[in-house]
Amino acid sequence: MKLRSIAVSTTSLLVLVLVSGCEGGDSNAAAMSGSVIVPAAALGSDSISAIEADPGPDSTPIVDEPSTAINDDTPTLVETVRPMLAASNAGGPDVPTSDPTTVAPGSPTASLSTASLSAAPQDYTYAAAPTMKMDAATFDPAAKQVHVRVYLTSPPPTTVIARIKTKNGSGPNYMYSGGNYVATTKTLIFRPGDPLEQTVTIPITKAKEGGHFVAYVPSVPSGASRGTSSVNITAAKGAKNTAITWSGRAPRTFKTGRAPSYNLDMSQMRWSNAGGAGVWETKLPHGRAQPANAETGLYLDPQLHPTADAPFRIENGQLVIRSQRLSSPIYYAGLGNGTGKGTYMYGSAILTGAKNPETHIRHGQIEWQAKMPDRRGSWPALWLVSTKGWPPEIDVYEGFNYNNSFDPVQMASGTIHGGPSGKRNYARGYSENVVSTYGIAPTLTTDFHSFAVDIQPDYITWFIDGVEVFQATNKFNAEFYPLMNVAVKTNTAYQAGSGDMVVRSFKVWRQ
Repeated sequence: MKLRSIAVSTTSLLVLVLVSGCEGGDSNAAAMSGSVIVPAAALGSDSISAIEADPGPDSTPIVDEPSTAINDDTPTLVETVRPMLAASNAGGPDVPTSDPTTVAPGSPTASLSTASLSAAPQDYTYAAAPTMKMDAATFDPAAKQVHVRVYLTSPPPTTVIARIKTKNGSGPNYMYSGGNYVATTKTLIFRPGDPLEQTVTIPITKAKEGGHFVAYVPSVPSGASRGTSSVNITAAKGAKNTAITWSGRAPRTFKTGRAPSYNLDMSQMRWSNAGGAGVWETKLPHGRAQPANAETGLYLDPQLHPTADAPFRIENGQLVIRSQRLSSPIYYAGLGNGTGKGTYMYGSAILTGAKNPETHIRHGQIEWQAKMPDRRGSWPALWLVSTKGWPPEIDVYEGFNYNNSFDPVQMASGTIHGGPSGKRNYARGYSENVVSTYGIAPTLTTDFHSFAVDIQPDYITWFIDGVEVFQATNKFNAEFYPLMNVAVKTNTAYQAGSGDMVVRSFKVWRQ
Protein backbone atom coordinates (compact mmCIF):
# COMPACT_ATOMS: atom_id res chain seq x y z
CA MET A 1 0.00 0.00 0.00
CA LYS A 2 1.32 3.41 -0.98
CA LEU A 3 0.53 6.21 1.46
CA ARG A 4 1.21 9.90 1.23
CA SER A 5 0.82 12.89 3.53
CA ILE A 6 -1.56 15.76 2.90
CA ALA A 7 -1.62 19.16 4.62
CA VAL A 8 -5.02 20.39 5.76
CA SER A 9 -5.70 23.79 7.31
CA THR A 10 -7.08 23.53 10.84
CA THR A 11 -9.14 26.64 10.21
CA SER A 12 -10.86 24.93 7.30
CA LEU A 13 -11.36 21.81 9.34
CA LEU A 14 -13.15 23.63 12.12
CA VAL A 15 -15.55 25.13 9.60
CA LEU A 16 -16.27 21.65 8.33
CA VAL A 17 -16.70 19.77 11.54
CA LEU A 18 -19.19 21.96 13.38
CA VAL A 19 -22.05 20.11 11.78
CA SER A 20 -24.82 20.01 14.34
CA GLY A 21 -25.81 21.05 17.78
CA CYS A 22 -23.03 23.61 18.14
CA GLU A 23 -23.69 26.99 19.71
CA GLY A 24 -20.51 28.40 18.27
CA GLY A 25 -21.16 27.93 14.57
CA ASP A 26 -24.16 28.36 12.28
CA SER A 27 -23.12 26.23 9.34
CA ASN A 28 -24.35 22.69 9.80
CA ALA A 29 -24.37 21.58 6.22
CA ALA A 30 -21.29 22.91 4.49
CA ALA A 31 -20.03 20.25 2.13
CA MET A 32 -17.03 18.35 3.36
CA SER A 33 -14.15 18.59 0.93
CA GLY A 34 -10.57 17.45 0.48
CA SER A 35 -8.91 14.22 1.47
CA VAL A 36 -9.04 12.20 4.66
CA ILE A 37 -8.85 14.64 7.57
CA VAL A 38 -7.29 14.25 10.99
CA PRO A 39 -9.07 15.90 13.96
CA ALA A 40 -7.38 19.23 14.58
CA ALA A 41 -7.92 19.08 18.32
CA ALA A 42 -5.69 16.04 18.52
CA LEU A 43 -2.68 17.68 16.88
CA GLY A 44 -2.71 21.32 17.91
CA SER A 45 -0.70 22.77 15.04
CA ASP A 46 -1.36 25.22 12.23
CA SER A 47 -1.60 22.39 9.73
CA ILE A 48 -2.49 18.78 10.22
CA SER A 49 -1.42 15.65 8.43
CA ALA A 50 -3.75 13.18 6.82
CA ILE A 51 -3.49 9.88 5.03
CA GLU A 52 -4.72 8.96 1.60
CA ALA A 53 -4.30 5.57 0.01
CA ASP A 54 -4.30 4.47 -3.60
CA PRO A 55 -7.78 3.17 -4.56
CA GLY A 56 -8.41 -0.47 -3.75
CA PRO A 57 -10.74 -2.53 -1.62
CA ASP A 58 -7.98 -3.60 0.76
CA SER A 59 -5.87 -0.46 0.95
CA THR A 60 -8.05 2.56 1.70
CA PRO A 61 -7.68 3.98 5.21
CA ILE A 62 -11.04 4.27 6.93
CA VAL A 63 -11.25 7.45 8.95
CA ASP A 64 -14.18 8.64 11.03
CA GLU A 65 -13.81 12.39 10.84
CA PRO A 66 -15.34 15.01 13.12
CA SER A 67 -18.83 15.61 11.84
CA THR A 68 -20.97 16.90 14.66
CA ALA A 69 -20.83 18.93 17.84
CA ILE A 70 -23.04 18.23 20.82
CA ASN A 71 -23.90 20.70 23.50
CA ASP A 72 -26.42 23.50 23.63
CA ASP A 73 -23.92 26.05 24.78
CA THR A 74 -20.36 24.89 24.14
CA PRO A 75 -18.87 23.87 20.77
CA THR A 76 -17.43 20.37 20.98
CA LEU A 77 -16.05 18.02 18.37
CA VAL A 78 -17.31 14.50 18.00
CA GLU A 79 -16.91 12.04 15.20
CA THR A 80 -19.62 9.62 13.84
CA VAL A 81 -22.84 7.50 14.36
CA ARG A 82 -25.23 4.66 15.78
CA PRO A 83 -29.04 3.60 16.62
CA MET A 84 -31.15 0.75 18.34
CA LEU A 85 -34.32 -1.49 18.53
CA ALA A 86 -36.36 -3.25 21.24
CA ALA A 87 -35.94 -6.97 21.86
CA SER A 88 -39.67 -7.39 21.29
CA ASN A 89 -39.19 -6.05 17.76
CA ALA A 90 -36.31 -8.36 16.89
CA GLY A 91 -36.60 -9.66 13.36
CA GLY A 92 -36.88 -8.30 9.86
CA PRO A 93 -38.56 -5.00 9.16
CA ASP A 94 -41.57 -5.03 6.90
CA VAL A 95 -40.72 -2.06 4.70
CA PRO A 96 -41.72 -1.72 1.04
CA THR A 97 -38.99 -0.78 -1.43
CA SER A 98 -40.79 2.44 -2.34
CA ASP A 99 -42.62 3.78 0.69
CA PRO A 100 -44.59 6.90 -0.33
CA THR A 101 -44.46 8.19 3.23
CA THR A 102 -40.67 8.38 3.10
CA VAL A 103 -40.15 9.78 -0.39
CA ALA A 104 -40.01 13.53 -0.84
CA PRO A 105 -42.39 14.76 -3.57
CA GLY A 106 -40.54 14.97 -6.85
CA SER A 107 -37.58 12.97 -5.52
CA PRO A 108 -35.49 11.99 -8.56
CA THR A 109 -34.77 8.58 -7.01
CA ALA A 110 -38.29 7.79 -5.89
CA SER A 111 -39.10 5.73 -8.98
CA LEU A 112 -35.69 4.14 -9.58
CA SER A 113 -35.41 0.40 -9.17
CA THR A 114 -32.56 -1.36 -7.40
CA ALA A 115 -31.39 -2.74 -10.74
CA SER A 116 -31.25 0.66 -12.40
CA LEU A 117 -29.37 2.12 -9.45
CA SER A 118 -26.80 -0.67 -9.59
CA ALA A 119 -25.92 0.39 -13.13
CA ALA A 120 -26.06 4.13 -12.45
CA PRO A 121 -22.84 6.18 -12.20
CA GLN A 122 -21.81 7.19 -8.70
CA ASP A 123 -22.70 10.76 -7.66
CA TYR A 124 -20.26 12.30 -5.16
CA THR A 125 -22.31 15.42 -4.43
CA TYR A 126 -25.05 15.95 -1.86
CA ALA A 127 -27.90 18.45 -1.75
CA ALA A 128 -27.31 21.53 0.38
CA ALA A 129 -29.05 21.62 3.72
CA PRO A 130 -31.78 24.23 4.27
CA THR A 131 -31.60 27.19 6.61
CA MET A 132 -33.98 27.14 9.56
CA LYS A 133 -35.62 30.48 10.42
CA MET A 134 -38.12 31.74 12.96
CA ASP A 135 -40.54 34.70 12.82
CA ALA A 136 -41.15 37.25 15.56
CA ALA A 137 -44.68 36.94 16.96
CA THR A 138 -47.34 39.26 18.37
CA PHE A 139 -50.40 38.21 20.36
CA ASP A 140 -53.39 39.87 22.02
CA PRO A 141 -52.81 40.40 25.78
CA ALA A 142 -56.02 38.46 26.46
CA ALA A 143 -54.77 35.38 24.58
CA LYS A 144 -53.95 32.21 26.49
CA GLN A 145 -51.18 31.13 24.14
CA VAL A 146 -48.93 32.39 21.37
CA HIS A 147 -47.71 30.53 18.31
CA VAL A 148 -44.21 31.08 16.90
CA ARG A 149 -43.60 30.12 13.26
CA VAL A 150 -40.48 28.06 12.51
CA TYR A 151 -39.67 27.16 8.91
CA LEU A 152 -37.08 25.78 6.48
CA THR A 153 -35.97 27.71 3.41
CA SER A 154 -35.87 24.60 1.17
CA PRO A 155 -36.76 20.89 1.28
CA PRO A 156 -34.23 19.02 3.44
CA PRO A 157 -32.26 16.04 2.08
CA THR A 158 -32.06 14.67 5.64
CA THR A 159 -34.09 14.86 8.82
CA VAL A 160 -33.84 18.24 10.56
CA ILE A 161 -33.91 18.20 14.36
CA ALA A 162 -34.15 21.58 16.10
CA ARG A 163 -34.85 22.91 19.58
CA ILE A 164 -36.70 26.09 20.47
CA LYS A 165 -36.54 27.55 23.97
CA THR A 166 -37.95 30.60 25.75
CA LYS A 167 -36.32 33.11 28.06
CA ASN A 168 -37.36 36.26 29.86
CA GLY A 169 -37.37 39.61 28.12
CA SER A 170 -35.35 42.61 29.31
CA GLY A 171 -36.07 46.30 29.79
CA PRO A 172 -39.51 47.87 30.38
CA ASN A 173 -42.55 45.56 30.33
CA TYR A 174 -40.49 42.40 30.12
CA MET A 175 -42.36 39.15 30.74
CA TYR A 176 -40.98 36.39 32.94
CA SER A 177 -41.60 32.65 33.09
CA GLY A 178 -43.83 31.46 35.88
CA GLY A 179 -45.58 34.78 36.17
CA ASN A 180 -46.43 35.77 32.58
CA TYR A 181 -45.75 32.72 30.43
CA VAL A 182 -44.84 29.05 30.81
CA ALA A 183 -41.18 28.30 30.11
CA THR A 184 -41.11 26.11 27.01
CA THR A 185 -38.57 23.82 25.36
CA LYS A 186 -39.76 22.23 22.14
CA THR A 187 -38.03 19.80 19.79
CA LEU A 188 -39.15 20.13 16.16
CA ILE A 189 -38.52 17.40 13.60
CA PHE A 190 -38.80 17.95 9.84
CA ARG A 191 -38.43 14.71 7.86
CA PRO A 192 -37.72 14.59 4.12
CA GLY A 193 -40.99 15.25 2.31
CA ASP A 194 -42.62 17.03 5.26
CA PRO A 195 -44.15 20.52 5.05
CA LEU A 196 -41.52 23.20 5.60
CA GLU A 197 -43.16 25.09 8.46
CA GLN A 198 -44.38 24.37 11.99
CA THR A 199 -45.40 26.44 15.00
CA VAL A 200 -44.25 26.28 18.59
CA THR A 201 -47.07 26.99 21.05
CA ILE A 202 -46.23 28.83 24.28
CA PRO A 203 -48.85 29.15 27.06
CA ILE A 204 -49.52 32.70 28.33
CA THR A 205 -50.64 33.20 31.94
CA LYS A 206 -50.75 37.00 32.24
CA ALA A 207 -49.82 39.74 29.78
CA LYS A 208 -50.29 43.44 29.22
CA GLU A 209 -49.84 45.72 26.24
CA GLY A 210 -46.18 45.86 25.24
CA GLY A 211 -45.15 42.90 27.37
CA HIS A 212 -42.45 40.87 25.72
CA PHE A 213 -40.18 37.84 26.06
CA VAL A 214 -37.86 35.84 23.77
CA ALA A 215 -37.87 32.57 21.82
CA TYR A 216 -34.45 31.37 20.75
CA VAL A 217 -32.57 28.52 19.05
CA PRO A 218 -29.91 27.34 21.54
CA SER A 219 -27.92 25.19 19.12
CA VAL A 220 -27.42 24.63 15.42
CA PRO A 221 -30.06 22.13 14.26
CA SER A 222 -29.08 18.72 12.95
CA GLY A 223 -29.57 18.82 9.19
CA ALA A 224 -29.89 22.61 8.79
CA SER A 225 -28.05 25.85 9.36
CA ARG A 226 -29.36 28.34 11.90
CA GLY A 227 -30.71 31.42 10.15
CA THR A 228 -32.40 32.92 13.20
CA SER A 229 -30.91 32.89 16.68
CA SER A 230 -33.77 34.58 18.57
CA VAL A 231 -36.99 36.55 18.08
CA ASN A 232 -39.13 38.79 20.27
CA ILE A 233 -42.65 37.78 21.27
CA THR A 234 -44.77 40.84 22.06
CA ALA A 235 -48.26 41.49 23.40
CA ALA A 236 -50.22 43.90 21.16
CA LYS A 237 -53.93 44.54 21.44
CA GLY A 238 -55.88 43.12 18.50
CA ALA A 239 -52.95 41.08 17.17
CA LYS A 240 -53.92 37.94 15.27
CA ASN A 241 -51.87 34.83 15.95
CA THR A 242 -52.75 31.37 14.67
CA ALA A 243 -51.18 27.94 14.79
CA ILE A 244 -50.13 25.98 11.71
CA THR A 245 -51.80 22.59 11.44
CA TRP A 246 -48.96 20.13 11.11
CA SER A 247 -49.35 17.50 8.39
CA GLY A 248 -45.91 15.88 8.43
CA ARG A 249 -45.66 12.12 8.44
CA ALA A 250 -45.36 10.02 11.57
CA PRO A 251 -42.03 8.35 12.30
CA ARG A 252 -41.57 4.92 10.78
CA THR A 253 -41.19 1.81 12.91
CA PHE A 254 -38.88 -1.16 12.38
CA LYS A 255 -41.19 -4.18 12.24
CA THR A 256 -40.81 -7.93 12.21
CA GLY A 257 -41.71 -9.19 8.74
CA ARG A 258 -39.60 -12.07 7.42
CA ALA A 259 -36.73 -14.36 8.29
CA PRO A 260 -33.27 -12.73 8.09
CA SER A 261 -30.87 -13.55 5.27
CA TYR A 262 -28.11 -13.79 7.88
CA ASN A 263 -28.45 -14.37 11.61
CA LEU A 264 -25.20 -14.49 13.58
CA ASP A 265 -24.93 -17.75 15.50
CA MET A 266 -22.79 -16.95 18.53
CA SER A 267 -22.09 -20.64 19.19
CA GLN A 268 -20.49 -20.97 15.73
CA MET A 269 -18.84 -17.56 15.51
CA ARG A 270 -15.21 -17.47 14.37
CA TRP A 271 -12.69 -14.66 13.95
CA SER A 272 -9.10 -14.43 12.71
CA ASN A 273 -6.43 -12.05 11.46
CA ALA A 274 -7.19 -12.91 7.83
CA GLY A 275 -10.96 -13.34 7.99
CA GLY A 276 -12.82 -15.18 5.25
CA ALA A 277 -16.11 -16.86 4.38
CA GLY A 278 -17.91 -17.39 7.68
CA VAL A 279 -15.02 -15.77 9.56
CA TRP A 280 -14.88 -12.22 10.99
CA GLU A 281 -11.67 -10.26 10.49
CA THR A 282 -9.92 -8.65 13.48
CA LYS A 283 -8.38 -5.67 11.68
CA LEU A 284 -9.23 -2.83 9.32
CA PRO A 285 -8.38 -3.14 5.61
CA HIS A 286 -5.22 -1.06 6.06
CA GLY A 287 -3.97 -2.52 9.33
CA ARG A 288 -4.30 -2.32 13.11
CA ALA A 289 -3.83 1.38 13.81
CA GLN A 290 -5.88 4.51 13.13
CA PRO A 291 -3.45 7.40 13.67
CA ALA A 292 -5.46 9.69 11.39
CA ASN A 293 -8.25 9.54 13.98
CA ALA A 294 -5.82 10.31 16.82
CA GLU A 295 -6.68 6.90 18.23
CA THR A 296 -4.30 5.61 20.90
CA GLY A 297 -5.36 1.96 20.85
CA LEU A 298 -3.96 -0.88 18.76
CA TYR A 299 -6.58 -3.21 17.26
CA LEU A 300 -5.81 -6.56 18.88
CA ASP A 301 -6.02 -10.15 17.74
CA PRO A 302 -6.05 -12.89 20.41
CA GLN A 303 -3.50 -15.02 18.52
CA LEU A 304 -1.16 -12.17 17.62
CA HIS A 305 -1.35 -10.47 21.03
CA PRO A 306 -1.63 -13.22 23.66
CA THR A 307 -0.36 -11.02 26.52
CA ALA A 308 -3.49 -8.85 26.38
CA ASP A 309 -6.93 -9.72 27.72
CA ALA A 310 -8.89 -11.51 25.01
CA PRO A 311 -10.40 -8.74 22.83
CA PHE A 312 -13.31 -11.04 21.89
CA ARG A 313 -15.15 -13.75 23.74
CA ILE A 314 -18.53 -15.44 23.81
CA GLU A 315 -20.05 -15.19 27.27
CA ASN A 316 -23.58 -16.36 28.14
CA GLY A 317 -24.32 -16.63 24.42
CA GLN A 318 -23.31 -13.01 23.80
CA LEU A 319 -20.33 -11.49 22.00
CA VAL A 320 -18.09 -9.30 24.18
CA ILE A 321 -15.85 -6.82 22.31
CA ARG A 322 -13.28 -5.51 24.79
CA SER A 323 -11.14 -2.39 24.83
CA GLN A 324 -8.47 -2.15 27.52
CA ARG A 325 -5.40 -0.57 29.01
CA LEU A 326 -2.64 -3.08 28.40
CA SER A 327 -0.74 -4.61 31.30
CA SER A 328 2.29 -4.91 29.00
CA PRO A 329 2.96 -2.50 26.10
CA ILE A 330 2.77 -3.88 22.56
CA TYR A 331 5.05 -2.72 19.74
CA TYR A 332 3.49 -2.32 16.28
CA ALA A 333 5.56 -1.96 13.12
CA GLY A 334 2.98 0.35 11.57
CA LEU A 335 1.20 0.56 8.25
CA GLY A 336 2.86 0.19 4.86
CA ASN A 337 4.93 3.37 5.21
CA GLY A 338 5.43 3.11 8.94
CA THR A 339 2.42 5.24 9.85
CA GLY A 340 1.16 4.22 13.29
CA LYS A 341 4.49 2.60 14.18
CA GLY A 342 5.21 2.60 17.87
CA THR A 343 4.49 1.17 21.29
CA TYR A 344 0.86 0.99 22.36
CA MET A 345 -0.48 1.06 25.91
CA TYR A 346 -4.13 0.57 24.94
CA GLY A 347 -5.98 -2.18 23.14
CA SER A 348 -8.90 -1.57 20.79
CA ALA A 349 -11.04 -4.30 19.23
CA ILE A 350 -12.81 -4.64 15.90
CA LEU A 351 -14.63 -7.35 13.96
CA THR A 352 -15.46 -6.80 10.29
CA GLY A 353 -17.36 -8.81 7.71
CA ALA A 354 -15.18 -7.52 4.86
CA LYS A 355 -14.36 -11.05 3.62
CA ASN A 356 -17.57 -12.70 4.82
CA PRO A 357 -20.06 -12.32 1.93
CA GLU A 358 -22.99 -13.59 4.00
CA THR A 359 -22.96 -10.31 5.91
CA HIS A 360 -22.87 -7.98 2.89
CA ILE A 361 -25.82 -5.82 1.84
CA ARG A 362 -26.72 -3.32 -0.87
CA HIS A 363 -30.38 -2.73 -0.09
CA GLY A 364 -32.29 -4.08 2.88
CA GLN A 365 -31.93 -3.87 6.65
CA ILE A 366 -29.27 -4.51 9.29
CA GLU A 367 -29.84 -4.66 13.03
CA TRP A 368 -27.61 -5.06 16.06
CA GLN A 369 -28.84 -5.60 19.61
CA ALA A 370 -26.08 -4.33 21.86
CA LYS A 371 -25.10 -2.79 25.17
CA MET A 372 -22.57 0.03 24.95
CA PRO A 373 -19.45 0.82 27.02
CA ASP A 374 -19.44 3.83 29.33
CA ARG A 375 -15.69 4.18 29.92
CA ARG A 376 -14.34 7.67 29.18
CA GLY A 377 -11.94 7.48 26.26
CA SER A 378 -13.77 4.62 24.54
CA TRP A 379 -15.23 5.07 21.06
CA PRO A 380 -17.79 2.35 20.23
CA ALA A 381 -19.31 2.04 16.78
CA LEU A 382 -21.59 -0.10 14.62
CA TRP A 383 -21.04 0.83 10.99
CA LEU A 384 -20.96 -0.13 7.32
CA VAL A 385 -18.28 0.45 4.67
CA SER A 386 -18.36 -0.22 0.92
CA THR A 387 -16.83 -3.50 -0.23
CA LYS A 388 -15.01 -1.45 -2.89
CA GLY A 389 -13.25 0.80 -0.37
CA TRP A 390 -13.87 3.89 1.74
CA PRO A 391 -16.03 5.96 1.35
CA PRO A 392 -19.00 5.48 1.34
CA GLU A 393 -19.66 4.80 5.00
CA ILE A 394 -22.86 4.51 7.03
CA ASP A 395 -22.48 4.89 10.80
CA VAL A 396 -25.44 3.10 12.36
CA TYR A 397 -24.43 3.93 15.93
CA GLU A 398 -21.48 5.86 17.30
CA GLY A 399 -20.63 6.86 20.84
CA PHE A 400 -18.04 9.59 21.48
CA ASN A 401 -17.15 8.65 25.02
CA TYR A 402 -13.78 10.39 24.77
CA ASN A 403 -15.68 13.68 24.62
CA ASN A 404 -16.93 14.85 28.01
CA SER A 405 -20.01 16.48 26.48
CA PHE A 406 -21.23 13.11 25.17
CA ASP A 407 -23.40 11.19 27.63
CA PRO A 408 -23.23 7.51 26.61
CA VAL A 409 -26.22 6.64 28.77
CA GLN A 410 -28.65 8.66 26.67
CA MET A 411 -26.93 9.94 23.52
CA ALA A 412 -26.44 8.38 20.10
CA SER A 413 -25.03 9.50 16.79
CA GLY A 414 -25.35 8.41 13.15
CA THR A 415 -23.70 9.66 9.95
CA ILE A 416 -23.18 9.07 6.24
CA HIS A 417 -19.86 9.84 4.56
CA GLY A 418 -19.62 10.12 0.78
CA GLY A 419 -17.02 10.86 -1.87
CA PRO A 420 -14.64 9.24 -4.35
CA SER A 421 -12.21 6.55 -3.21
CA GLY A 422 -10.07 7.72 -0.31
CA LYS A 423 -11.71 11.16 -0.05
CA ARG A 424 -14.75 12.51 1.74
CA ASN A 425 -16.81 15.12 -0.10
CA TYR A 426 -19.62 15.31 2.44
CA ALA A 427 -20.91 14.02 5.77
CA ARG A 428 -24.47 14.29 7.04
CA GLY A 429 -25.87 12.96 10.29
CA TYR A 430 -27.29 13.50 13.73
CA SER A 431 -26.02 13.41 17.31
CA GLU A 432 -28.85 13.60 19.81
CA ASN A 433 -30.08 12.89 23.28
CA VAL A 434 -32.36 10.08 22.14
CA VAL A 435 -33.95 9.81 25.57
CA SER A 436 -35.44 13.31 25.57
CA THR A 437 -35.99 13.49 21.79
CA TYR A 438 -37.41 10.05 21.07
CA GLY A 439 -38.31 8.52 24.43
CA ILE A 440 -35.63 5.83 24.37
CA ALA A 441 -34.93 4.33 27.82
CA PRO A 442 -31.84 5.91 29.48
CA THR A 443 -30.04 2.58 29.66
CA LEU A 444 -27.80 2.49 26.58
CA THR A 445 -24.85 1.32 28.70
CA THR A 446 -26.69 -0.95 31.14
CA ASP A 447 -29.21 -2.79 28.98
CA PHE A 448 -29.53 -4.09 25.43
CA HIS A 449 -31.00 -1.85 22.77
CA SER A 450 -31.61 -2.34 19.07
CA PHE A 451 -29.68 -0.26 16.55
CA ALA A 452 -30.88 -0.67 12.98
CA VAL A 453 -30.70 0.89 9.55
CA ASP A 454 -32.90 0.43 6.48
CA ILE A 455 -31.10 1.05 3.16
CA GLN A 456 -33.44 1.68 0.23
CA PRO A 457 -32.61 3.15 -3.20
CA ASP A 458 -34.17 6.47 -2.21
CA TYR A 459 -33.51 6.85 1.54
CA ILE A 460 -31.45 5.47 4.41
CA THR A 461 -33.38 5.39 7.69
CA TRP A 462 -31.97 4.88 11.21
CA PHE A 463 -33.89 3.26 14.09
CA ILE A 464 -33.29 2.88 17.82
CA ASP A 465 -35.51 0.39 19.63
CA GLY A 466 -37.75 0.35 16.58
CA VAL A 467 -38.22 4.14 16.51
CA GLU A 468 -37.10 6.18 13.51
CA VAL A 469 -34.46 8.66 14.64
CA PHE A 470 -33.03 9.95 11.34
CA GLN A 471 -33.38 9.70 7.57
CA ALA A 472 -31.08 10.75 4.73
CA THR A 473 -31.34 10.74 0.96
CA ASN A 474 -29.36 7.77 -0.35
CA LYS A 475 -26.73 8.79 -2.92
CA PHE A 476 -24.74 5.57 -2.60
CA ASN A 477 -24.41 2.91 -5.28
CA ALA A 478 -22.53 0.37 -3.20
CA GLU A 479 -22.57 -2.94 -1.41
CA PHE A 480 -21.59 -2.69 2.26
CA TYR A 481 -19.98 -4.91 4.86
CA PRO A 482 -20.50 -4.50 8.63
CA LEU A 483 -18.00 -3.46 11.31
CA MET A 484 -18.39 -3.44 15.09
CA ASN A 485 -15.65 -2.04 17.26
CA VAL A 486 -14.56 -0.25 20.39
CA ALA A 487 -11.70 2.15 19.67
CA VAL A 488 -9.63 3.94 22.30
CA LYS A 489 -8.88 7.65 22.15
CA THR A 490 -7.31 8.70 25.44
CA ASN A 491 -4.06 8.95 27.38
CA THR A 492 -5.67 8.44 30.78
CA ALA A 493 -5.65 5.48 33.16
CA TYR A 494 -8.63 4.08 31.22
CA GLN A 495 -10.01 2.07 34.13
CA ALA A 496 -13.34 3.51 35.35
CA GLY A 497 -16.52 1.97 34.03
CA SER A 498 -16.73 -0.65 31.31
CA GLY A 499 -14.75 -0.65 28.06
CA ASP A 500 -16.80 -3.55 26.66
CA MET A 501 -19.46 -3.57 23.98
CA VAL A 502 -21.74 -6.58 24.39
CA VAL A 503 -23.61 -7.77 21.27
CA ARG A 504 -26.63 -10.00 21.78
CA SER A 505 -27.57 -10.41 18.11
CA PHE A 506 -26.72 -9.29 14.59
CA LYS A 507 -29.06 -9.81 11.63
CA VAL A 508 -29.17 -8.90 7.94
CA TRP A 509 -32.21 -8.80 5.64
CA ARG A 510 -31.09 -8.48 2.02
CA GLN A 511 -33.58 -7.62 -0.70
